[in-house]
Amino acid sequence: DLAILTEKGEDGLQHMTGIDQFHCKSCLNCISVCPVDAISKKLKQGPAACAVPENN
Repeated sequence: DLAILTEKGEDGLQHMTGIDQFHCKSCLNCISVCPVDAISKKLKQGPAACAVPENN
């Protein structure tokens, strides 16, 4: 998916680094791969809407 930006980490694996809003198609795949749970379906206001996670 071109909307999910990644880079290779020291462990040799690809890690999500951000979202390319130009390629965002509102599929919500980013929610499952976000490493810090900063993306929420509830907060979605447009392509790639991100926010700081709420403390529970």
